Amino acid sequence: MHIFKKTIIAVILIYSSIAVFAQNNISNNENNSKFFISGNVVFENSDENVYGVQVYLEDVFIGTTTDFSGNYKIKNVKKGEYTLSAQYIGYEKFSQKINLNKDLIINITLQEAPVSLESVIISSDRLIDRASVSDISITASEIESYKGLQEDPINTLTIMPGITKGNNDLFSSTQLYVRGGAPDENLFLYNNVKIYWPWYSGGIKSIFNNEVIKSLELLTGGFSAKYGNAMSSVMRVTTRDGKYDKFGGNFTVGFSGMQATAEGPFVKDKVSVLLSVRKTYLDLILAEDAKFPTTNIFDGTYKIAWKINRKHKLSISGLSSREKLDFIAFEPQPGMPNEMNTYQISHNQSFQLQSIWNEKFYTNLSIYNSLMNSNFSIGNNMIMDLTGTETGLREDATYRLSRNHKINFGIEGGLNNFRNKGNIPLDPTTIDYNDTTVILREIDINSKSQQFGAYISYSGDVFKKLSITVGLRSDYLFFDNEFTNTNYSPRISLKYKALSKTNIRASYGYFYQFPDIEALGQNLKSNLSKHYIFGIDRNFSSHFRGWLEVYYKDYKDLVIYNTENDTSYQLVYSNLGSGYVKGIELFLMKKQGRFSGWISYAYSIAKRRQSLQDKEYFFEYDRPHMFSIASEYKISDKVSWYIPHSVTAQFRFESGNPYTPVISAVQTPSGWMPVKGEINSKRNTPFHNLTVKIVWLNKKSDKIQIKSFFEVWNVYNHKNLLNRNYQYGTEYENNLKINEYYSTPLMPSGGVRIQF
Repeated sequence: MHIFKKTIIAVILIYSSIAVFAQNNISNNENNSKFFISGNVVFENSDENVYGVQVYLEDVFIGTTTDFSGNYKIKNVKKGEYTLSAQYIGYEKFSQKINLNKDLIINITLQEAPVSLESVIISSDRLIDRASVSDISITASEIESYKGLQEDPINTLTIMPGITKGNNDLFSSTQLYVRGGAPDENLFLYNNVKIYWPWYSGGIKSIFNNEVIKSLELLTGGFSAKYGNAMSSVMRVTTRDGKYDKFGGNFTVGFSGMQATAEGPFVKDKVSVLLSVRKTYLDLILAEDAKFPTTNIFDGTYKIAWKINRKHKLSISGLSSREKLDFIAFEPQPGMPNEMNTYQISHNQSFQLQSIWNEKFYTNLSIYNSLMNSNFSIGNNMIMDLTGTETGLREDATYRLSRNHKINFGIEGGLNNFRNKGNIPLDPTTIDYNDTTVILREIDINSKSQQFGAYISYSGDVFKKLSITVGLRSDYLFFDNEFTNTNYSPRISLKYKALSKTNIRASYGYFYQFPDIEALGQNLKSNLSKHYIFGIDRNFSSHFRGWLEVYYKDYKDLVIYNTENDTSYQLVYSNLGSGYVKGIELFLMKKQGRFSGWISYAYSIAKRRQSLQDKEYFFEYDRPHMFSIASEYKISDKVSWYIPHSVTAQFRFESGNPYTPVISAVQTPSGWMPVKGEINSKRNTPFHNLTVKIVWLNKKSDKIQIKSFFEVWNVYNHKNLLNRNYQYGTEYENNLKINEYYSTPLMPSGGVRIQF
């Protein structure tokens, strides 16, 4: 802790020195200046204040960024002719010729673009450093269009290339599998704060609320040194502020639940408040007639934002949730649990101070606290009681050396407490939830750990057409006052502007992830994945963008277990795991006009040596072919009950994932024992599905708008294989009967949203 305190003090001193140095440079330039340019920046078709936009004069190193009210001012500029420009990720670059012979007021409107590919820092609140062309940024409006029946924003990501979830059923897990990686290889950030388990119901639905999201960003590989302890991807959710000028809100009744949102100014134009709550009720409708587990979920999300002044903004945000499930199957299918019981609560709070110290230097300080407690039992053989807490901080800073050169640096640290008590089957690959003869392994973990990280990176144009981002990250883990783990992660990415609308990109880096809690006490190395990425992207026009990317992920020193202690049934871990993923992705997007959407295709091969395996086999999350189409057509701008406003369609095709077949069974004194074939030697049938949604808009008054929708899942009622279970007995061939069951058939749904 002494080292951590000294590090914080040193960083604060460095920040102060840089800020003073930058301010002195600006002051020295002011003596020769005569005029100023000022104004306001807004988004097209939006009243949202846009802060952190870079506004500058072309060909001269003079510029600024907008404050938290969207205002900018470039002071003390000599008389002459200039080009005034403004840039923001996701929007077209603004440029205007000006003749400066007096003070000017120029208001700027930014128009949405397919993607802004300029390598610039925009603000400490919204940022993608694009090492990989396939990094994805999705706006709130796109989430609204494609979120689906479960109303989960993460569902929007699964129609992008190289990304899938569970078995893609409507009620299956929404845990993300990115480019052949496992779901626990992803890092989730909510308002810059880590979320370790952002799911309900074992992963069926995420905790994120569409109504409060400003943007959702997913970095699918080769991400910068800013992010650590993740081998596959980084997903960042940023919530919006409440309205500063007027009160408003909405109320939605949908397929499985309802939500209500209220927002408005606490102090007009200074302090805003946003509150949104959600409640599910499908379990109440089905009651005791439910044939499948349905959870009861309630959560609340809030945010208080205070514009202290033009340079500083303070936000306090939080997310609290509760989940409960009580399910008894009176006639359970073979291999399925006879009952499931869960109770989970979580609380996440964060304090965020964003500061624009001057035109060159800005910071983002986050202090957070989180708690999660989960109790669950599945059948007779899985019982768990987990409690985890974390308190920490994160500080990110950007210092602009010039318009085309910047340095990013920061620190983060957290104190963790974790308790896990319960029992699971000794061999988790052969789980029979109701078999009382299964040997159980008792788990009792009570641990404390401290995690710290620091990074520094440089981005700039080294030549006219070539830009580079190079960085180094260090992560340190101190576990139970005994074991330590330190990782150093070098990363580099290049962008070459081959043509006016075409970029070539390449990146390479080390991406470490600490071992799981149970393996930490055995003094092991961290899991490692090396990323190699090469891509080409092109803006064909202002409406169309496309890219192609090839990648290779090399997994080393993966933590696995191969043996058990015969007396204690405790697992013995090693770093013998390995694997790789190689793939290619193609993507074409249109984001403007009445018709918008995208088409994507991904091909990949993933192999992995996992626990209890002697070599690399096809990984259970391997899906060689993935193809998707997402489209939206705006039929009419009229507000009408009978003329639809828009139609959205989503089609998805995926190869089936591999599995280990059971080929027969033998009877032993303790019962039937399955005989398995080669590991992951068979593959499930492909998945494909079409979902269509129709939306109507209606205005009751100038202040009230009603939005209704009708949606159909699995339009052509395809039978997608969900899973299989096995029955054993002498009456079956090879003493084995295989029972297959399928995902959700054609399902219509609808809902109404009232906005005021």
